[in-house]
Amino acid sequence: MSLTGLALLDAFIFERFLIEVNEFNLNTDLQPSDRIKAMQISDLHLKSVQHYHQKLYKKITDLKADILFFTGDAIDDNQSLNAFDAFLQLLSPSIPKVAILGNWEYWGEVNISQLRQIYERHNGTLLINEHKLYIIKNRTIAISGTDDFVGGKANIEMAMPEPVACDYHVVLNHCPQYSEVIPFQINKRCLSILFYQGTRMADKSNC
Repeated sequence: MSLTGLALLDAFIFERFLIEVNEFNLNTDLQPSDRIKAMQISDLHLKSVQHYHQKLYKKITDLKADILFFTGDAIDDNQSLNAFDAFLQLLSPSIPKVAILGNWEYWGEVNISQLRQIYERHNGTLLINEHKLYIIKNRTIAISGTDDFVGGKANIEMAMPEPVACDYHVVLNHCPQYSEVIPFQINKRCLSILFYQGTRMADKSNC
């Protein structure tokens, strides 16, 4: 299987007119049209939909992702729920979206039930120490999403209760410190893991 990772970082939070795109090609054996393109969006801290979010939407559209990963800190408070709903409405409903929580969803006491419903309304799934299978381009991807290590109760054992039959397994995790712990907690599993965390995509590793 080939999976291409595109990480859209939160550079525009600091320089609001800059969107940084990092591309990771894990396997170049397949033709570009046969590769699965996964896009990561992290640390939006969205409060209202501004023109730079429109630029982000255009970038997502231009890159033609097969699946989107939201890796935490999408919003900071309940007042931003409607704005985040409006942002997701910009994105194509045909693209599956997989999300996890970050520390700010907890620190801001975001209503997790409402946030989950918003994701579901836009072909999305919020994973909190859970996993889900997706079939994309006739290949199976297992995605495990951990709770936030700082604000929540991260538990990779719950997110990966047993080895899953799949072509590739992706772990979504917000906290970089927890990404250092995860390989030791799953070291008995024969899986090829790709970590998407916070504001970067970690290296592919074999367990």
